[in-house]
Amino acid sequence: MANSDYQREMNTIRKPQMYTSMSGPYITDNRTPFVNSKNNSIYNAAVSKLRQFYDQKVKYENEYASLFEEAKTSNEDRYNDILAGFDNLYSGTMTEMQGMGDSAKKDVNAGYDQALAGGMQGLVSSGMASTTMMPTLHNANTRERSDALGRVNESLRKEKTGYMNNITNNKLAFMERRKDAYPDQNLYMSLINKYADSMGNLSQPSYTSFGSILSTVDP
Repeated sequence: MANSDYQREMNTIRKPQMYTSMSGPYITDNRTPFVNSKNNSIYNAAVSKLRQFYDQKVKYENEYASLFEEAKTSNEDRYNDILAGFDNLYSGTMTEMQGMGDSAKKDVNAGYDQALAGGMQGLVSSGMASTTMMPTLHNANTRERSDALGRVNESLRKEKTGYMNNITNNKLAFMERRKDAYPDQNLYMSLINKYADSMGNLSQPSYTSFGSILSTVDP
């Protein structure tokens, strides 16, 4: 793109008039090659300056592109590392919670085991072991034990969900407010424009006219 831009811009440079023959009281042959040579030098200087400008422009553009890619890679790496951190935190938390509640469930079962044993001993002592009171005692104990364990599991579920939601919401919030830093493109455009301004009007060089040279070149 830069070379095609350069070629297109170079075609806009106004070329000097090449003098081939002149007539007049003050014009002799040595002035024609002098003026042509001088104007050719001006033209070549304009072409050279234009080449210099585009070389510098490409340098700025390549520098920006390189810094942009470096920033992009760095931003992506940092972003992925943070997401991986959230994933590791989530996985670690879930692993730690796998045994959560075991002690509470053990206490519930121990309590109902003790209550069942005490109830059965009471029925035996009162001579009611063979009555329907024994199955009723078992059923009540099983039902109440299940309800108690259900309450423990529900509490664990709520606590586990709270941890899950907290980590997930923080991760989603981080993803939503992602704002990566990149090199300032406007700064590079400003540098290119200022460099162009410092070189003047490249497409309209100021040539020496044949008439203006008459008083400065001896015949």
